[in-house]
Amino acid sequence: MANRIWKQSLLSEVCEVNPGKKDLQELDKDTVVSFLPMALVSEDGKIIDKEERKLKEVIKGYTNFRDGDVLLAKITPCFENGKRAIAKNLTNGVGFGSTEFHVLRSKGEVTSDWIFHAISRADFCNIAKSQMTGTAGQKRVPTRVLEQFKIPVPSIKEQEEISGNIETQFTRLESTIKSLKTVKAKLSIYRKSVLKAAFKPGKNEEWQSSPISQIVRIIDYRGRTPPYSGSGIPHLRSANIKKGKIIWEKMKYVSDETYDAYMTRGLPEKGDVLFTTEAPLGEVAISPDIKFSMAQRMVLLRPKADLIHYKFLLYQIISDSFQGALMGKGTGTTVTGVSSRNFKTIQIVFPDNTPRQEEIVDEIESRFSVIDKLETVIDASLSKAETLRKSILKSAFEGKLVN
Repeated sequence: MANRIWKQSLLSEVCEVNPGKKDLQELDKDTVVSFLPMALVSEDGKIIDKEERKLKEVIKGYTNFRDGDVLLAKITPCFENGKRAIAKNLTNGVGFGSTEFHVLRSKGEVTSDWIFHAISRADFCNIAKSQMTGTAGQKRVPTRVLEQFKIPVPSIKEQEEISGNIETQFTRLESTIKSLKTVKAKLSIYRKSVLKAAFKPGKNEEWQSSPISQIVRIIDYRGRTPPYSGSGIPHLRSANIKKGKIIWEKMKYVSDETYDAYMTRGLPEKGDVLFTTEAPLGEVAISPDIKFSMAQRMVLLRPKADLIHYKFLLYQIISDSFQGALMGKGTGTTVTGVSSRNFKTIQIVFPDNTPRQEEIVDEIESRFSVIDKLETVIDASLSKAETLRKSILKSAFEGKLVN
């Protein structure tokens, strides 16, 4: 179907953007109203739950809205994560919430659903993201971005028909996404069960239990932060270690001179295991086969080759049993970390001969390989689903979802 030619209007022409509180002044100050913190708006465009407060408790210092208004998170990362919703079934029709909400109220020419879908479109999100103001971690979408964004304005009847078609297609899409996420969650559980089974002695097997300090050499670089360079030798930080892998994005670097002066406690070798002691705690990865320096929140674990295989060690550290013991040794409130003294005492279990350990590693990796392939397929399908969602909205606002 050819694109429809509809009148184009600024959002500020068809909506009140962040309406004032004038219409609330006549309400009794003891009137009970809904209260909505940012946490109660989901990332898939729904209100999870609502609290209740008296009007006098929230009329100052919070954002006001009423039934039918569209809420949009203005602050990063809530905006990018999709926190937006239509206010419905508010107590006494009135709501207040986080000051980090923008509010859009129809002047009558557009429906709430039409507004909601308009600000969910990729083109709006891209424009808003590019014009956010403020410092890193505190960037916000300015009011003017909403006021100046143009949307097509078909008749109310067409808006309702198109919105109904969007919801029909989204419902089918959500069903598929839910099924994919369910399978992915089950794969995660299976991954944990593989590790749980791997580190239990088989029938007629006897395993040792030993403090980790007795089976590895711990090379500790904590307490030292080198000066960084714009380029040079990669400097691995705890943030670069995730789920058994090294994340090479947002890498820091040090110069050759800094490396020589800094890496004096022992250079990484093949088969070493990187371990994060804080922020986050308990992530591991195999030492890469390149020249690199280490950050202050990491230690290097060098397995004693005659006692334990390095991959056997890595997978056991990832296991729930080890992670549970590790968290039990952790300290701190805002950030949980583990001291060298506490870490050294955590027990590792293992069969006496390393060939048996290698057999267990091979079995783990065989099963993980299947899980990884399935997760790759699921992630690709989820990505396609998100692309399809954007395509549905694009088609809707081009007039392709209306008879």
